[in-house]
Amino acid sequence: MGASVLGNVNCSQLDISGHARGQIEAANVIVHKNAVIEGDLNYSSLTIESGGVVTGKLKQSTPKLEGVSKNFDSKGVQTKTRIAFPVDLSEKLRNHESRMGAHLSLIDGSPVPAWINLTQDKLGLIVSGLELQQLQETGLKLEMRLHVGANYFDFNLPT
Repeated sequence: MGASVLGNVNCSQLDISGHARGQIEAANVIVHKNAVIEGDLNYSSLTIESGGVVTGKLKQSTPKLEGVSKNFDSKGVQTKTRIAFPVDLSEKLRNHESRMGAHLSLIDGSPVPAWINLTQDKLGLIVSGLELQQLQETGLKLEMRLHVGANYFDFNLPT
């Protein structure tokens, strides 16, 4: 067993091989074999190796999209919006060997609307500005899932 931590932890990446006791909030969590977490765990992405233990409540939170840039046509009408994934998710994706095979779906497994696409580098979205604006005005959200190899990341559009 590795090191021990007693107390609350808040971080973007938790890669644990030892023992932690307390409330943990981390975007990306990897619990290695023989690791033990005692306490509630809030996460965006979670991997537990066989033999790893988490005792407490698990709560998956939605990563917030960021880095919005907008394109306008010659009449000033917004045509496309580029939305970058959060920095911690982008860093994880940059290092993932399956990133270029990434694809999107709705959380229920159905295809995303044609006006939503992954960026060429797979580190964000390009969406139709008009449809995004309509979602924002109506207060509706699309629950989406980014599939990267055997991992997936859930988020809402708009955030």
